[in-house]
Amino acid sequence: MSAEVITVVCQCGHRFRVKSAAIGRQVKCPKCKTACDVVAPPTPVAPKTESAVRDPAGIPVVKGDKQLPPRWQGDVPDFSGLASKKTAPPSSPTGTVPNIVVSEDQPAASSPADLETAKAAEESTGTGQSTGTGQSTGTGQSKEAGGTSDVPDFSTEELSVEPEPEAAAAVTPPVNPYTAAQPMASSETSLSSLPQERKYPMLELIRKLYFVLAWLILGLAILYTLVVPLIGMTQEGMMGLLTGLLTAVPILIASAVWSATLLAAAEVIKLFLDIQSNTLATANAVQSR
Repeated sequence: MSAEVITVVCQCGHRFRVKSAAIGRQVKCPKCKTACDVVAPPTPVAPKTESAVRDPAGIPVVKGDKQLPPRWQGDVPDFSGLASKKTAPPSSPTGTVPNIVVSEDQPAASSPADLETAKAAEESTGTGQSTGTGQSTGTGQSKEAGGTSDVPDFSTEELSVEPEPEAAAAVTPPVNPYTAAQPMASSETSLSSLPQERKYPMLELIRKLYFVLAWLILGLAILYTLVVPLIGMTQEGMMGLLTGLLTAVPILIASAVWSATLLAAAEVIKLFLDIQSNTLATANAVQSR
């Protein structure tokens, strides 16, 4: 601390200074009058030097010193023979991998010439470093070259997709409703005994009679409507004409209704005969298959 003065920061954000004698006490903020604790500032810790680093036995250890303490020299086995058993680094496709030597201590370049020299050295070892970082996969590459690699091949290949078998369409033979249940033939009668055409002479006669009678009634009603008013006018004048019209018009309407009913009955008989004829023609067509 400088001049035994400590800076205190209040909760309201106001900064004020107090003497070091107030450490551990509470002082009031001159702005908001809130009690603030006075804490001693942290004491800076001096950085450890190389000479201050010691081993558990108290022997100084200097960075970069490869000399072991005397108490450890007799217990360390000799691993010098392992250096000759190390496998050589895998060869790169373009040539041999250059020997990479990384120095522990490199002096900082103090001039532009030294910077250029250091940059050229880094570029010359750049290829080796890039392959050096991939030494973990180098063994895998050499195994792939030898055919003993355990790494799966993820190269894209054309996949042969087998076509899905098409579902065989259910082919159902056409079933004829007439031959399946034989609706038109009984147990005693087969389709071969069906006639080529059926005749209904009475129905044909009634249909014709209805047709003729309908037009006859309608024609007589029209004739009555024309003749009766004329006869009445010649005998009694306008009074006879009016009486004839009042008599003939209702008869004409009733005759038209009856004629339409008879024509409809004739058409119904014709409809039934056509249905029967078409049914028989269909049955004969099925028989011929």
